[in-house]
Amino acid sequence: MGMAIGAVGIAEASSSADDGARRLTRAIARGDEAAFCTLHDAWFDRTLALAIRLTRRDEAFCLDVVQEAMLRAARKMPELGSLEQVDAWMGRVVHRAALDRLRGERRRVVREREAAARRNDGSAGAFDAELCERIEWVLGEMARMDERERGVLAARFSRGRSVRDVGGEQGLSAGSGHGVLRRAMARLRARAREEFGDD
Repeated sequence: MGMAIGAVGIAEASSSADDGARRLTRAIARGDEAAFCTLHDAWFDRTLALAIRLTRRDEAFCLDVVQEAMLRAARKMPELGSLEQVDAWMGRVVHRAALDRLRGERRRVVREREAAARRNDGSAGAFDAELCERIEWVLGEMARMDERERGVLAARFSRGRSVRDVGGEQGLSAGSGHGVLRRAMARLRARAREEFGDD
């Protein structure tokens, strides 16, 4: 990564790298702005790339993830003893920031739809907030899938294509299309169990 603090280059020999990581993270934990700028410069591009890969959202959304991850790093950086520990810790921070941002967006959409439903019919009970949240969750998960999986799911459930025909729109054989659909649905169900405790 080539981070440096003072004359110490973290990408140099192993002992120097460990010492540099320790000094850098200790300084950030004490509130040293110059040390944090070093981390920010070294990790900005990596954080943005990771946010894009995790969320599959546009740059504006991912830049918000980067900002939140960097704020967390500035506030909560522990003293770490090696470059590998810095990498692992920052990776976890970016993952958590991306997940929190996606969940926050889902909650915002649910609130907006609830408010719209109340304005339209005056009855909060007529609006199924839980169903709306789950629909938004599915759409968020689909946005993170690769293009082929998204296309097969959309063909089956948005456009009502038969299981036999879902692969055709993606240039797949019937068997391949069915396999992609089955695997994508299995992953969605597993993630739904983790998120909601059911299918």
